[in-house]
Amino acid sequence: LLVGAAVFGAVMLELGARRLLPIELRQQHNDVAAAIFSIIGVTYAVLLAFVAMLAWEGFNRAKAASYAEAARIGDVYNLSAGFADPAKSSIQNQVLGYARRVVTVEWPQQAQGGMVDQDSIYLNRLNQMAVGLQPIGQVDHDLHAPLLQSVERLWDARQERLLAAQSTIPGIVWFVVVVGGGLTVAFGAFLGAPSLRMQLAMSA
Repeated sequence: LLVGAAVFGAVMLELGARRLLPIELRQQHNDVAAAIFSIIGVTYAVLLAFVAMLAWEGFNRAKAASYAEAARIGDVYNLSAGFADPAKSSIQNQVLGYARRVVTVEWPQQAQGGMVDQDSIYLNRLNQMAVGLQPIGQVDHDLHAPLLQSVERLWDARQERLLAAQSTIPGIVWFVVVVGGGLTVAFGAFLGAPSLRMQLAMSA
């Protein structure tokens, strides 16, 4: 709808300029209008490049955050395999439940621009299990500290993903983009380019 409205507005502006301003009058000010049009066009092109850079940077940040979170999930799951049941099964069930919720609920919700809770029931339970875990042997003692560290890193990766998904282009930038596009089209409409009929008449 926005693209269609913009195209319709540009066409109506061009037709209105052709009807209200004679071609001779516009041709008399072609030099000034062309200079202003060049300045506005270059400025607008730089602004569009800046917006594209912001969007690409935000995409890469969100992508890196999701990859980091997936890696932290794998770390917790792999470390839990070294413990005996029922601790191993409980931790792995929480990890799988968290990963399933992120993929099926949180990612689609964030893709539509929705907000996701900072807290997570699965990670809270996982943290309680890791803190309350009682190591039995030397192997459990060796794995307990890395497990706590991996859970903490998983929390940090989650917060990084949520922050990356919330990073958007400021509204003032969109306002300047819209206004700059309007000015660019408006000055283009005031250039006095001869029509095809006039060119054929002059050549004849």
